[in-house]
Amino acid sequence: MNSRISHCRVVTARWLASVSTVVLLYLSCPIAGYATLITIEPDDYAEGSDLSFVSSYVRLRALSGDSGTASGPVYAVRSTGLPGAPTGALGFGKHPGGLGLCSTPARLECHMGLGFTFSQPIDWISLLAVNTDYSPGLQAAWFAFDVDDELIDSGFSLGSGALGEVFSIDLAVPGAATYVFGGADSIAAMEFDRLSFQLKTAVGVSAPDAMALSILGFAFCLMRIAGGPIRRVAYSMLRHASWR
Repeated sequence: MNSRISHCRVVTARWLASVSTVVLLYLSCPIAGYATLITIEPDDYAEGSDLSFVSSYVRLRALSGDSGTASGPVYAVRSTGLPGAPTGALGFGKHPGGLGLCSTPARLECHMGLGFTFSQPIDWISLLAVNTDYSPGLQAAWFAFDVDDELIDSGFSLGSGALGEVFSIDLAVPGAATYVFGGADSIAAMEFDRLSFQLKTAVGVSAPDAMALSILGFAFCLMRIAGGPIRRVAYSMLRHASWR
């Protein structure tokens, strides 16, 4: 009799341990966040629409480089050159890129161009561009700034920059909170279109979420439900042994 009761206890303990292990493994594993892709396409808006605040994740600005005092909104505008906007009929307009009239060249307010300031960290940014007016060829200049508006990186687009050549500028600068784009050498012949960016992916979150807590509660319910049959089996074994 004692051996049968001991066997029942062992089986019960193993079952409970298995359920507990599964739940604890789920709670201890990192929970990967979901990446969010955002795209702003000027053709999705009426011509002349102010696109400066169409997304809560990014602010669009036309920067003058004159200590930021003359920066203005960005509109959905029709292309005035050839072959036109990279997609559809509307774009972000033409923007020169470079330093303006300012005494602190490492600061955001000293740069001219099409500016994108993000409200939270992003993984990468992608922007379409085309040289519509400058026949000798034109590169796009870009600048990246941190949350304090300090310059942390800069460069030029790849490609020939030939007249009418559409290309994509794809960047992922660690710590960048603002990007500025424009025609190199302050030449206002580069048109920009279709902004895409991905919000920073949250990885390694170990705190229990609602799903984990639900699983844990479900496991305890199973334990309580299973407890009755297990106790009845043990009692039956005990009575059967006493009749012998």
